[in-house]
Amino acid sequence: MQNNLRTLNNFRPRKVLVIGDVIIDRYHVGVVNRISQEAPIPILRISHEKDRLGGAGSLAQNLSRLGCQVSLCALTGCDDNLKILKKLLIAKKISTDLLINDDEFSTLLKARFLAQNQQILRVDYEKDFSLSAPKIDKIVDSIIPKIQEFSAVAISHYVKGFLQPLLLNKIINETKRLGIPCVCDPGRGVDHSNYKGITTIKPNRLETEGLVGFKLRTTADFIKAATILKKQTEAEFILISLDEDGIFYYRDADDYKLFMVGSKEIFDVCGAGDMVIAILTAFLANKQAPIDIIPLANIAAGIVISRLGTASVSLSELMRASMPKAHRKIISLADLIQIRKNSNQSWSFTNGHFDNLTSMHIKFLQNMAKYGDFRVVAINSDQSIKKQKGRFPEIKQLVRAELLASLSSVDWVVIFDEDAPTDLIKKLKPDWVIKGKSHLNRDLIEQRAIDEVSAKLEFVTDVVVDR
Repeated sequence: MQNNLRTLNNFRPRKVLVIGDVIIDRYHVGVVNRISQEAPIPILRISHEKDRLGGAGSLAQNLSRLGCQVSLCALTGCDDNLKILKKLLIAKKISTDLLINDDEFSTLLKARFLAQNQQILRVDYEKDFSLSAPKIDKIVDSIIPKIQEFSAVAISHYVKGFLQPLLLNKIINETKRLGIPCVCDPGRGVDHSNYKGITTIKPNRLETEGLVGFKLRTTADFIKAATILKKQTEAEFILISLDEDGIFYYRDADDYKLFMVGSKEIFDVCGAGDMVIAILTAFLANKQAPIDIIPLANIAAGIVISRLGTASVSLSELMRASMPKAHRKIISLADLIQIRKNSNQSWSFTNGHFDNLTSMHIKFLQNMAKYGDFRVVAINSDQSIKKQKGRFPEIKQLVRAELLASLSSVDWVVIFDEDAPTDLIKKLKPDWVIKGKSHLNRDLIEQRAIDEVSAKLEFVTDVVVDR
C-alpha cells in the first residue's frame, strides 16, 4: 500500500501518443412496452441518445483523465461523424492534430439500443477497408517523425484496416530506437509477431487462449502461455489480463507474478483493459518500474469492473483506493497539493469549523456537489478553533473529518491550523470557492487569494450555515 502511494506521489503526467482504431459509441436509450405488428420484434421508444469515445478514443480519454497531454492518431472518414468525433475528443482535452482523414474510409460508429438497461441490438457502421501501400507510406512519412515528441506510445488495435503490419513495424521500431515505451492492446486474431520488439502487450484471457491453443486455469498455464507470447513478440515483458482473477506479469522464468484484482463486486469487465493500458502507458512514460505500476493498474481495473458500463479512473481515485480504508478521504495538505498538480479535473473548495455538524451543513455540502468534479472540505484544527473561540471543540478534529468524509458529496477532507484558508486556496488553486448565505455581502479574509488564483466565488443561498 505504501509503495502504491509512493509510486503515485512520484508520478508526473507526460505527453503521450495513442495510435489505433477510434470508434464512436452511440447509445439509444429507451423503453419497450409492446411488440411490433409488422414482425415479432420489440418496439423501442427512444428517450435519449448519447455519444461516447470508444476504441482508441476510450484509451486516450483514460490517459487524459490521468492528467497526460494526449494526442490521438487514428484513421477517420471525411463525414459528419468526424465532426462528432472531434467534438468528443476536444471535450476530453485530446489533441486531434494527428487524425488522418480519408474519403474512402467511414468514421467508425457502433450504435447500441438499450431498453431498461438491457442491450437489445447493436448496429455497426463500418465497411471492409485496407490501406493501400502508397497511403501507408504517406502515413509513415507524416507520423513516424512525430513520435520523438512523446514520452510513450500506446497502440489500440481493433483490426479495422488502419494498423497494417508495415505501419505497426515502423511505429514499434521507431519507439525502440528512441527508447520510448510502447504498449499495445493487441488485435483479436492478429499474428503477434507483428508486434515484435514492443515493450509489452496485454491480451486478455480469451485472446490468449485463442493464440496458444489451451485454457488458462493455473499459474503453470499462465507461465506457459506468457512464454509463448514473449517468444513471438520479443517484448520486454508480457501481461495477461485475467478479468476478475487479476493480471499476470511475466518477464522470464524467474520473474513473474499474479496480481490479484482488488474489487470484490463485479458488475462489468467492459473498459478494464483500456484502463490497464492507460495506467501502464502513463507510468512507463514517467520511467517507473513495471512491477510498481501493475498493482496500480490492477487497482484501477478493480474500480472499473465494480461499476456498470465503461468507466475511467482518476489519479485522486487511485490515491484514495491506495490509502487505508478509514482514511481514504482524509488527506494531508502536501498529498492533496500533489494530487491537484496532477489533476486536469475541476475542483471546488469550502472551509469551516464544522464543530457542530447539522443537517444544514449536510445540505450545504450536497449543494456544493454541483460545482466541479472534486470537492475539498478544509476544517479548522482543534488548536485553531481554541485560538478563535477560547475553547477546544466538543467534536475533535479527526471525528469531524471522518463525519465529513462519510458524505458522498465530499471527495477530500484536509485539516488546517490557520485561522483563514488563504494559504490553502493559494496552494490548491481551486476552480470554485463555495460559501454559505451568511457570508453574502461580507468582506472575506481570503478574497485576495480567491482573486489571485482566478477561482469563481459562489454562494449557496438556499441554505444558511454558520461556521
